[in-house]
Amino acid sequence: MKLVGFKKLLQDSLNLYRKNFKDLLIISTLFFGIPAMLGGLVGVEPAELSKFYWPELKGLFQNAIFVLPLRQFVIVILLAFLMNNFGTALIVSYLKHYQINQSFKETLSKYGFFLWTSLLSGIIISLGVLVFIIPGVLAYVFFILSNYLVIYENKVGIDALIESARLVKKCFTGIALRILGLISILFLFSAGLSFIPYLGNIVFSVLLIPFSIIYYYLIYNQLKKVIIS
Repeated sequence: MKLVGFKKLLQDSLNLYRKNFKDLLIISTLFFGIPAMLGGLVGVEPAELSKFYWPELKGLFQNAIFVLPLRQFVIVILLAFLMNNFGTALIVSYLKHYQINQSFKETLSKYGFFLWTSLLSGIIISLGVLVFIIPGVLAYVFFILSNYLVIYENKVGIDALIESARLVKKCFTGIALRILGLISILFLFSAGLSFIPYLGNIVFSVLLIPFSIIYYYLIYNQLKKVIIS
């Protein structure tokens, strides 16, 4: 099975991104921009960090404007994660309906399944990295389409992961190279934006996360079309 070339995949992703930029900007600002802003402004009280006896953590939040007790900080980070995760599900659904209201309703109805699948995938990938980096990388590639399967095909949890692995297996090398290509581009943008305090991370989250979701959506869409044909 032959995938669309990397250059064309980027161009198609950019075209779809431009076509729906206003709606995507609204979604990404709310669900990616706000959490990114919180991540840059909120920190943990030094006295709380000293309890863990990790000296290297003392300077981690030295630029934070709002300093919170550890428990409140964890709650903020958890809320930020949930907003990010919901925003991802919303954009995946948006690429199906191209209407924010309809996509929001579908995302609400399926979010529990989406969250569970995301957590399960994340746990397996993390365990793979801890055991040995390569299994984690392989798991990341094999499970890259699981989020789309939850929204588009109502597959949940392990079923979504298995189906994602089945699809990716049909063109593993091509998909892995395209993932590597996108990650390389995102790394370059991230490195450049890192020189802009606070705003750099927000700009990256608002503009580039939606692009990544579109990029993987087009890979999923192409695989499904080829299989059906």
